[in-house]
Amino acid sequence: MEWDEETLSALRLRMDPSADEIVNRIAKGGAIEETNRMLRSIIMNHQEVPSGLPSYLYDWLNESCQLPDWVDMERIRGANKFFREDGPSISLFACTTGFLWMYACANGSKVLSKSRRLSEDTERRIAETAQFILEVSQKGGLEPDGGGLRMIQKVRLMHSSIRWFIHNKGDWDYETWGAPINQEDMLGTIMVIGAQVLEDMQKMGIKMKKKHMDDWWYLWRAIGEVMGVEPELLPVEREEASRVTRIILDHQLQVDQDSIDLTRSLLDFFEVMIPGKIFDGVINSIIRQTMGKELSDKLEVPSTRWERIIGRKTFKILGFADFISGPFGGIVERLAISFVNGKSRKILNKEPAEFSMSNNLRSAFQRKSLEVIDAFELMWEDGQLSEEEVHHLNELQQQLALSDKEMKRFATLGAINAAISDEVVEPKEIELIRTLAQEAELPDEKISLILDALKDGRVDADEREMLNHLLGHA
Repeated sequence: MEWDEETLSALRLRMDPSADEIVNRIAKGGAIEETNRMLRSIIMNHQEVPSGLPSYLYDWLNESCQLPDWVDMERIRGANKFFREDGPSISLFACTTGFLWMYACANGSKVLSKSRRLSEDTERRIAETAQFILEVSQKGGLEPDGGGLRMIQKVRLMHSSIRWFIHNKGDWDYETWGAPINQEDMLGTIMVIGAQVLEDMQKMGIKMKKKHMDDWWYLWRAIGEVMGVEPELLPVEREEASRVTRIILDHQLQVDQDSIDLTRSLLDFFEVMIPGKIFDGVINSIIRQTMGKELSDKLEVPSTRWERIIGRKTFKILGFADFISGPFGGIVERLAISFVNGKSRKILNKEPAEFSMSNNLRSAFQRKSLEVIDAFELMWEDGQLSEEEVHHLNELQQQLALSDKEMKRFATLGAINAAISDEVVEPKEIELIRTLAQEAELPDEKISLILDALKDGRVDADEREMLNHLLGHA
C-alpha cells in the first residue's frame, strides 16, 4: 500500500460506518438510557446479549464480538505472557509517551478538546485507557471467558457516540481536521500502542525479546480490526507497523495550544499521582528522552534534574537499563506498578492487577526493600542493631526472597546513606563502604564511582545527587 499524502488525507474523511449507523439509530430511537443500562450488563465475551435490545444492536453485538479468522491464538497468548511480564511498563508508557504522540497531532487531538474528554476529567480518561489495555491484553482477555472483546465493542460505540455528539454540535472543521476519530487517527492510535510504545521503552533501556514484541503487535493488529480499523490498513509485520507509524506522525505532527493544554493536564495528573518528592520530574524526563527535545519543548514539557542526571557519566558507564532494574526495583518499574495498581485503579474501583514479577520488581512493588536500607543506615549511625531490628531485617529478607548477597548490597547502600547524611565523610566511613561494597560483589566501576564521590571527605550537591541515584541500582 502506498502511504502517500493522498492516501492519508483520504483516510481522514473515513470513519466507522458500521458502528456509526448503530449509534445514529439508537439516538433516533430515543431509548438511550435503557440501551446504555443493558450494554453495561454485558461484560463477558461469551455472555448472551439481552433480548430486549433493538434487533439491529442485538445482531451487531453478536456479529462483532469475534476475532478475525486469521488470528492464531498461540500468538495472542504469547502477547498475554509478554504483558504479564511487562504490563506495568507498557501501560505507563502508553499513558505517557503514547498519549503525547497523539496530543502532538493537533488535528486528531481536537476530538479531546472539543468533547472535553480529557481536559475536564484527566484522571478517569487515563485510568480508563490503562484499564482497557489491561482487559484486552491480559491472559484470556480475548477468549470466551474474558471480557476484552466486549470492552472493545463498548469503546467502539463510545467513539461513534463522540462522532455523533461532535457532528450535531456543529462546530467541527471537517476540511481542516478531517472527520472526528477517523481511520488515520484510529490506525495511528493502534500502532502507537502496538509498536511505538515498544520503541519508546527500548529507548529507556528496557530489554524485550523480538518474539514478544512481534506477538504484541500481532495482538494489537487483531484489536485494531475488531475496533473498526479497516483490515487492509493494518500492517502484518511489526517493523512495517513502526515504519507506517512514523509516516503518520510525520503527516500529522503539529502542536497547537490544545496540544499544550492536554499535555499540561497529563503532567499534572502524574505529578499528583506519584507520592513524595524524589521522583518529581521522572515522567518529564522519560518523555523528553523518548520524544526528543524539540517536540517536548513544543509541547512545553519542562526539563528537570532527572534529564541532566541521565546524561552524566554515571549513566554512560552503567547504562540506563541498569538504572531501571536495580536490586530493590527501578524508577520506571516502581512508577509503572504504582500507576497500574495504585491511584488509576482506585479511580475505577478495580481490584489490583496480577503481574508476574521478578524478586527485584516484587520488592519495588511492596516498597519494603526501602525498610532494609533504612535499618542498615540506622545500624551504621548507631553502631549496632537491637534484637528487634535484627528480627525485622530477617523477616524482610524472607518476605522479599533476598539472598545474602543482596542483603550485603543493602548494607552497603545503608552505609552510603549514613555517610552522606553529614557534610563531612570520615575516612573510616569510606573504608567501611569500600569493604562492604567488595563483600557485596558490586561491579568495580560502581565501587569506583562511589569512592570517587567520597574520597575528599566532602560531598557536594552533584555528588550527593549522583550517590542518591546510585542507591536505586547499585
